[in-house]
Amino acid sequence: QLAGADEKTLSETFEEGKIKEELNLFMLENRERFYQRLIANFKSKHPNLLEHAMEMARLIRAKSVSENLYTFLLQKGEESKIKAATGTGGIKIIDPVVKPTKPIPLNTVRNLLLGAIMGLGLGFGLSLWRDYMDNSIRTSEDITTLLGLPIMGMVQEIKSDNGLAGKVLAINGSSKKTTASQASGNGTTPLSSKLISNLKIKDPVTESYRSLRTNLSFSNLDNPVKSILVTSPSPSEGKSITAANLGVSYAETGNRILIIDTDLRKPVQHKLFNINKKPGLCDYMVDQAALDEIIYDVSVNNLKVIPAGKNPPNPAEILSSRKFADLIKKLLDKFDLILLDTPPVMNVTDPILVSLNAGGVLFVVKFGSTDKQVAVSAMEKLKRGKSNMLGAVMNNIRFDRGYGYYRYYDYYSYDYTKEGGKKKRKRV
Repeated sequence: QLAGADEKTLSETFEEGKIKEELNLFMLENRERFYQRLIANFKSKHPNLLEHAMEMARLIRAKSVSENLYTFLLQKGEESKIKAATGTGGIKIIDPVVKPTKPIPLNTVRNLLLGAIMGLGLGFGLSLWRDYMDNSIRTSEDITTLLGLPIMGMVQEIKSDNGLAGKVLAINGSSKKTTASQASGNGTTPLSSKLISNLKIKDPVTESYRSLRTNLSFSNLDNPVKSILVTSPSPSEGKSITAANLGVSYAETGNRILIIDTDLRKPVQHKLFNINKKPGLCDYMVDQAALDEIIYDVSVNNLKVIPAGKNPPNPAEILSSRKFADLIKKLLDKFDLILLDTPPVMNVTDPILVSLNAGGVLFVVKFGSTDKQVAVSAMEKLKRGKSNMLGAVMNNIRFDRGYGYYRYYDYYSYDYTKEGGKKKRKRV
């Protein structure tokens, strides 16, 4: 009985504890819901609480930084006041100032010598650099060494002040007198002004072409060449001007000379001699034009010109045809010398084809312009074509000092007076 009573008492105690804990849990849950409602109401009344808290933290940090900076500046300001009050400003004098007994020398001579030495050195270095970077042909040794050709002639630059000689030029079958002033008045200098027939009689350029003519004549005394092909490595190197002026120079000797413009792509000879472009060589080869129709008279005696004619679609086929070879043979019986103006070697194969019907090839290079490697490559192409190389001409040389002397020498002569002296007079 006693044991049963103890179990009953223990059970009641547990039951009372359970009820007490459930009541406590109920009260806590009610309190939690109350607090949640309070939090929700607070959040609804303060929706930007987080942003405000971050802004508050930032402002507190900025206040702290400003206070520290202000304290630092205030400290430095007080230190500056203390240093200013001492009179030295923090500067310590180590050695007293020494007054010089004599002026400092300028060393003018030394500075001039150093400047001259540096100037000469810089100029010499620039000249070496320019010479190293310049790969153009400038000396006769460049031609003889690189190309293995003899120098047939060296032609000066034809300047604007060479002037026209007032020759009568044939223009489209009519005669027209052209002077240097008239040519310049048109705004452009005509190509015909570069012909030696329109220059002064003893102009250095004229003498250069006469020297070229003489050298070519004496290069093959035993077997004279009756047809000469004139070409150059690249465009704008003066091969057409050289062919035209060489023809004029040969015509001065009384020989019957013919210039054929075989540059069917960019012909120039009709512009140089002021004649019609067509009918010409292409018209004879393609359109069956008569031979007499394509041979033009020009203002130079003993000289005739065959222009290129109309532009063909196949220049290489025309120049390599049997009809062209027969034409050259037929013309060789009528003329003492034929000059063939061809395109540049590096552009097309036309010069190689024309050289098969020419007695020799005259290679034209331009002073300070023709690239050495391009000239060597052009020579290799001509040699592979079995061309008979006569020599080279250096064109457009600028001899400023010598040129001026020749001008003075050519246009002035001296007359002796009755008293035995002499006076200078200008040649007319």
